[in-house]
Amino acid sequence: YYLGNKLSEEELINEMVSIEGHPDNIMPCFKGGAVTSIQDEKLLYFKSNISNELIFNVLIPKYKVSTEMARGILPKQYSLSDLTFNASRASLLLKALSDGDIDLIKVVTKDKVHEPYRKKFIKEWDIIEKAVNNYPAKLNISGSGPTMLLITKDNTIINKIEKLDINIEIYPLSVSNNGCILEEI
Repeated sequence: YYLGNKLSEEELINEMVSIEGHPDNIMPCFKGGAVTSIQDEKLLYFKSNISNELIFNVLIPKYKVSTEMARGILPKQYSLSDLTFNASRASLLLKALSDGDIDLIKVVTKDKVHEPYRKKFIKEWDIIEKAVNNYPAKLNISGSGPTMLLITKDNTIINKIEKLDINIEIYPLSVSNNGCILEEI
């Protein structure tokens, strides 16, 4: 039940998206796993389970970067080649996450649209990226930053990062392929 009314899954999803505004935020929470979605005439999405071999950690610096500032540094226009670079890789991301293929994750999460610009706001980026490079792991900016997402299959890289002379907090994340569970009360 939602707001006292019985809703179909589609009606519930549409209501959640109308409240939150972004299906890319709602759908992974609701369905679990990795979900890609778009809002067209109706909401379209595809869900893939994430391999339980993958380990996710967030690395959070002790300062904030406003979303406005992170958006402001982005170019007003991009080259077709940079946009094609990102789009072609994005299409393989769900497969990489589903298969737990860290080598493919390292390739398909390369970015030419956000990261080259936003990493300038993350003082620790270069140090951590250098530490991660020789491990089966990938570092990405989470959202607009400065939080970073580290995907790996082996958490020994966390020990190396903790020994660096940087001031960040590291939190392990758990992944649910089930999403939220709605129960009648």
